[in-house]
Amino acid sequence: MKKLKLKNILESLNPKTSLEEKKSFLQEVERFNEYGSVIYRTEDLRKVAESINSLCEKAETITLEEAQDWFDEVTIRREVKQLNTKRKNFVETIHEMSKMQQRLEALYEDIGHTLSRYFEIKGMDDNIVDENLTPDQVRDLKLKAADAELKFAKQKYDAAKQGQP
Repeated sequence: MKKLKLKNILESLNPKTSLEEKKSFLQEVERFNEYGSVIYRTEDLRKVAESINSLCEKAETITLEEAQDWFDEVTIRREVKQLNTKRKNFVETIHEMSKMQQRLEALYEDIGHTLSRYFEIKGMDDNIVDENLTPDQVRDLKLKAADAELKFAKQKYDAAKQGQP
């Protein structure tokens, strides 16, 4: 009877990745920055929230001013109150989404940074330049990236320092 070796068992459980699979994976990693155009989109949401908020406030003012000539004032006040409640909920939801968006961006950048240590990502240096971003957004993203690099360098330095006698 033939002895089973742990190495053979492990290889049968985890077959080696084929050359085609590796090539496909590397092409996917190279395109990692393409996801950035989807990830970085919070400014549009904020502008929409501001516009809708302003629209609702103007609607309230104008509707109440014109209420005497149109409909029952009690009905209009009730509907304006409902509109304000919906507006407030909308603005709160946008703020929550903005916070979640910031977390998403940070995670995306962390994943990209980690992948870039081991694999080439096309356009890694210019990954935050997107025609949909304002100059302020590009500056903020560059500052975030520089901050992340400094944190990483400090962690490496601290780890190396602790390893010394």
